[in-house]
Amino acid sequence: MNESRQNTGRGRPRVLSEKEIERWQDTYGEDIQIVDYKKRAIKYSLIARERGLISEDEEFAYFLLYGSVNSRINNTKHGDEYYRSLSCEWTIPEETVEQIIKYKPEMWLEWKRLTAIYLEKGKPRGLRPSIDRINETEGYSFSNIAAMSQHDNTKRATAQPHFLIKMYDSRNPESSRTFRKYDTKRGALEAIGLSQTESDSGKYYEANGCVYLLQSSALTHGEKELIQKEDDDKEKTYRGSIPIAKIELEDGRTAIISQEFTYTQSAVIIKEPIEE
Repeated sequence: MNESRQNTGRGRPRVLSEKEIERWQDTYGEDIQIVDYKKRAIKYSLIARERGLISEDEEFAYFLLYGSVNSRINNTKHGDEYYRSLSCEWTIPEETVEQIIKYKPEMWLEWKRLTAIYLEKGKPRGLRPSIDRINETEGYSFSNIAAMSQHDNTKRATAQPHFLIKMYDSRNPESSRTFRKYDTKRGALEAIGLSQTESDSGKYYEANGCVYLLQSSALTHGEKELIQKEDDDKEKTYRGSIPIAKIELEDGRTAIISQEFTYTQSAVIIKEPIEE
């Protein structure tokens, strides 16, 4: 049995004394009266101190790391379709935090550094440390995580090259099925007047009489897969067709027989020429 679970149990958070709550709020300014996961984070930070896993100076870093791990576990189980498409090998936050502290010392050191900056600057949200996936094509696993501020995490996600693929132009149909590459996701969104939306979702976005797909460079070049959505009758569906045969009519003309189909997602893969 993992040491972090011995003689502690999970159940509801242990009752924190008024003195503990007062010290925590006076020291860190955290409102912990309502949210259970914050109480659990404090509970296990105190246990970690008692066991010598961390020092008092490291308790707030532990608290933030527990919250970030807990968030990833819950989001991949119950979050929006983006998070639910990601795997997460963790199930118990305090065990995962202990493994990071013991076996990923560089990440723990960076997490503590970011926590110190976060506290020193008055706790602005963008400087809060967060768990980042090193390889964005993979889920949350012990070998695929690093510490990064929320600002840098978001910036990294939006700074990747993106393609804006025009599937249909009602004003000029001949310019349909064209594409343009942008250096960042933000640049692609600004081009069609959107502030934020998910890329690689396979959804169509409408703007100024045109229909677009928004794709990362990795998806467009076949280096990652489309984000898969769970089956849902409420999802918007699209209609397409595939030519399956050509027949000769009696008057000498030819006709194409097509098979119609419906789908909820779409992606365009661009094959670049291979250099000889």
